[in-house]
Amino acid sequence: MNNSAPQAVPRLAFLETEQCEKIHQASLEILRRTGVRVYSDEALVLLQDAGCSVTDGNLVRFPAGIVEWALSQAPSTITLCDRGSSTARVRLCPGESSFGPGSDCPNYLDPKDNSRRPFTLVDLEACVRLADALPEISFLMSMGIPQDYSGNAYRRQYATMIEASSKPVVFVCNDEADCRAIVAASAAVAGGKEELRLNPTLLLYSEPTTPLSQSTTATEKLLYMAAEGLPVVHSPAPMMGSTAPATLAGPW
Repeated sequence: MNNSAPQAVPRLAFLETEQCEKIHQASLEILRRTGVRVYSDEALVLLQDAGCSVTDGNLVRFPAGIVEWALSQAPSTITLCDRGSSTARVRLCPGESSFGPGSDCPNYLDPKDNSRRPFTLVDLEACVRLADALPEISFLMSMGIPQDYSGNAYRRQYATMIEASSKPVVFVCNDEADCRAIVAASAAVAGGKEELRLNPTLLLYSEPTTPLSQSTTATEKLLYMAAEGLPVVHSPAPMMGSTAPATLAGPW
């Protein structure tokens, strides 16, 4: 038996490469002709300086070449590390998948009595401990918003996750101030911002307003994470038949 023979790797694909390219080219046309409303003065200056057209106050149209250039600048691989370590827990790159929980459920289905009730801080702590113990879970998200916590829920979520686990965290937050506070906490644990940039332990999950609109808070968070050299997922999260066409290609 030849153990060095290549192993078959199962892959799930909904669209062919040619179909993806067709969607990409259509998106370039939308960005060039229709444009995006950007509600951030700082971002508008950066975009105009880069060669984009800014009209009607905040309507930005993107030449296709600028979009292609920007895509070429993005790293092909992003590594998320365990807290206090240079060990890569998650590699965000083509062909690799990692699994973790979601975020921000307002309610909790109690596994002990099957009751549905508001999510609490105790529930969050229990969920984090469970996710930390499962080897199949590579990263954490907040899972729920504690309804019994009167302070800043997003900062409390992050503190709870790093108190109970060393796994990397995908976090959400309300605004740039939250983002700064959470990054500061992460940097303090990592040994400074330089160490955090080298061995990132967190990733911001951010959403603009869909369709074709970049809200002030989402843009401010995006610019802050970029300035710090830290990873961010900035997803418009379109919904088929609602904020996107009711087709498989629509949300793409």
